Amino acid sequence: MIIHNISVFSVTITEEWQNINDYDDKDFTLYSLWTVPGKSASMCANMCARESRCLSFTWNKFELRCKLFSKIFYTNPQLTSIGNMYFKRKDYCTSRGYIQTSALPQLPVCFRVFQSIHKHAFSASNHCQESSATLLRILNLDTLMFMGKYLKEIQVPTDVFIDGNDTAMEYDWKYSDGSDVTYLKWAPGEPTSLLCQCVERCLTLQNTILSLPYFEGMNNIECRIPRPYICQLHIYA
Repeated sequence: MIIHNISVFSVTITEEWQNINDYDDKDFTLYSLWTVPGKSASMCANMCARESRCLSFTWNKFELRCKLFSKIFYTNPQLTSIGNMYFKRKDYCTSRGYIQTSALPQLPVCFRVFQSIHKHAFSASNHCQESSATLLRILNLDTLMFMGKYLKEIQVPTDVFIDGNDTAMEYDWKYSDGSDVTYLKWAPGEPTSLLCQCVERCLTLQNTILSLPYFEGMNNIECRIPRPYICQLHIYA
């Protein structure tokens, strides 16, 4: 993807937009909010800025048309529409106090670690949702290893809650929205509740193995004990 330092500002709302020169828009319709007439890219930007769900848009300079989208797209360069210019909200993740992962084979992850604030699992999930986020969803090994390295660097002293629980049925892990957990990599010896003789139904990243910093595998743990947690904004497609 080639990113040019071109910005469009909305007319009445302070918001900065970044023009992406090369993109593939074949899957854009999955996240389309609406299509409206627009005489300029600035007009499209102004409409997008007024809609909190809008994270990017295209403006067709021949058809004078705006298409607004609920995601920021990271795709292989391949122009499929003549006359379209694509713009995304600039620095959307970091401007909201979150951190964006460096380049991964899959999509970037926009996350925020709440290290000093400890909540039980469902309270942590509710706190994330207040910002239109969820607890972090680990979808692949690359994301797991990145998060493990980051948590070790900032020296988080205990397990941290991520999205996933089996409260409805044991070993049937679900995300907070009820969909299936699609990736599980357990820490050695997990999942088990033998040591605590308690009910452990929520997912964490395990902080240590043999007293050494770890965070490279998952643990099932009691939902009711307050712990640090990680929120994620799902803004990329």
